[in-house]
Amino acid sequence: MKKREAITEIANRSQIKRELAADVFNSTLDTFICALLDGEDITLREFGSFKIVTRKARTGRDPKTGETIQIPEKRAIKFVPIPAIRDALNEKK
Repeated sequence: MKKREAITEIANRSQIKRELAADVFNSTLDTFICALLDGEDITLREFGSFKIVTRKARTGRDPKTGETIQIPEKRAIKFVPIPAIRDALNEKK
């Protein structure tokens, strides 16, 4: 699902104007982004949580040359769904 589709779906389900749904959607994303940049975790009880994790520095290989390279430490966002969503994904095949 793309952003435009999500906004349209929110507007339809909430029976509000698309412009209002877009404002709410964009404000929600901005709030989440600011929280993550400030180092906060985001927990949505009926959906899952977004956590900041630090990946350690490691040694890797350049796929073009095969040369050994150092991959620096970096931060990433990890999403952990609630068990009900995880189970539903694994049942659906």
